[in-house]
Amino acid sequence: AEFQAPEERDFDSAPPEDAPTNLLDMLRVMDVTHFWDARAELPQHLTNRYRTRFSGNCRRIIVHHTASDNDASWAAVASYHGAKGWPGIGYHFGITPDGAVTLLNGIDVVSYHAGIANHDSIGIVFAGDYRTEHLTDAAEDAFWELVRTLEEFLRHDLQIRGHRDVAATVCPGDNLYRPLLLKIPAQ
Repeated sequence: AEFQAPEERDFDSAPPEDAPTNLLDMLRVMDVTHFWDARAELPQHLTNRYRTRFSGNCRRIIVHHTASDNDASWAAVASYHGAKGWPGIGYHFGITPDGAVTLLNGIDVVSYHAGIANHDSIGIVFAGDYRTEHLTDAAEDAFWELVRTLEEFLRHDLQIRGHRDVAATVCPGDNLYRPLLLKIPAQ
């Protein structure tokens, strides 16, 4: 999949009357392999809860990888984060190599995925260890479709950064960072 600059969008004009106005409805009609809302099925801390925010304050997407086998379940990732004492899984969306997109947290949730960047960012994690695995066309296409959907819902462009751009880490792995993030024009 080749990066293409998004077509000019007029975020100042009203969306078409028949356009979905709720993010969940917009996510359900994305052109991806499969969409699943997993929020109710993921393990959470018994008492700790994430703070919430006005979703319109989201200004950027932070890209991650699980750094594990690409068939690890989102429940396993949530359990791993729970063992750290976190309220739940740290990401907002997950993408698998086959291009399936999973909603892990609402974008109004300030989850723990990027340290000081948590307050205004949406965490998107790719299943797999991209230090050794390679990005599939299906996963990349699903990512760009998700970005387009989020920007349409929020009515503004989002900056896209890798976890390594906001913290001292190799995440999201060179085999995801190079083909996905290095082709984005300076933002």
